[in-house]
Amino acid sequence: MTNDWFDKYRSWLEMNRDAEREQERDSARKTLIETFKNSVSYQTGALRNGVSQPIIATRSNTRKCRLTVMPEDTMSIGDLIYVFNEYWICMELYTDEYELTHGELWLCNQLFKYQDLSGRIVKKHAIIDDGSYSKGSDKAIPVTNNTFNCYVSMDEDSKALCVDKRLAIDTIYDANGKPIIDVGKICWLDTKSRNYGKGSHLLAFGLTDDLYNEEKDNIDLMICDYFATSSEEEPVTDLFIEGRDTIRVGTGRTYKVNALDGLLPEWKVQPALDGVNIVGNGDYGVTLSVAMDDSLIGKVLLLECFDKSETYGAVTKEVEVISIG
Repeated sequence: MTNDWFDKYRSWLEMNRDAEREQERDSARKTLIETFKNSVSYQTGALRNGVSQPIIATRSNTRKCRLTVMPEDTMSIGDLIYVFNEYWICMELYTDEYELTHGELWLCNQLFKYQDLSGRIVKKHAIIDDGSYSKGSDKAIPVTNNTFNCYVSMDEDSKALCVDKRLAIDTIYDANGKPIIDVGKICWLDTKSRNYGKGSHLLAFGLTDDLYNEEKDNIDLMICDYFATSSEEEPVTDLFIEGRDTIRVGTGRTYKVNALDGLLPEWKVQPALDGVNIVGNGDYGVTLSVAMDDSLIGKVLLLECFDKSETYGAVTKEVEVISIG
């Protein structure tokens, strides 16, 4: 009887300690979240796989960025992140004792263009690592006579990446001053070793140097082993938004997207704030206006343009609200 009472008492004490620890953790987590949201590292204009998602991001060096994900959001290894006007790939993630998710982003230094089996042109942000990422050195990236580790998000578009596929890296010049393609060839693929946790989708592959073939490689499109399709069209041109990166409080500014055939632009601005409005003005443009409200100073607005015809991908631009003076 005595032992039974003591066991119940001990269980009661442990339950109370667990409840107190949970309350302390919740309180600390809430304090951290509020601190994050008031920090200059709170990036409201960030995109995750093309979708707006605020994150806490701090650049640690030229190539890497520290990341914290808000509790209500998710993140996976292999996600493509847009922040600091650059594209990054999420390479590492872990959850701390406060159930906050932290990670590391690596800066993309390559945009591969290639065709899938149907001939569709794919554009893929990627990382070419000569050791300066993984080893932390400052060695410049050479692009000949070496094998490099490359990383991309693993998705439908990455299915066309296979062993022996040739990829254009950059334009270089031969001994006669003629422009040629600096070509890399995939020598191995790895879909497992860097993927940890649910939803991870990072593809690693080795890239070794290969020779430019003038008959097979299209230097204008920067696509190796290019082949025309029966429904060949003019190559899609990237959208871009013209306009300044800042806007003064109490003023309006016009932004335009480059005019392309078949483009049906639709504009949005995030986050949705009182006193911030956009009005279409024709000619592929929009007027962004900011009310005379000091609380808006320092806000970073994400101006987004979508093509309703879905011919072209979305494009974004960060605009910071600054003071009148």
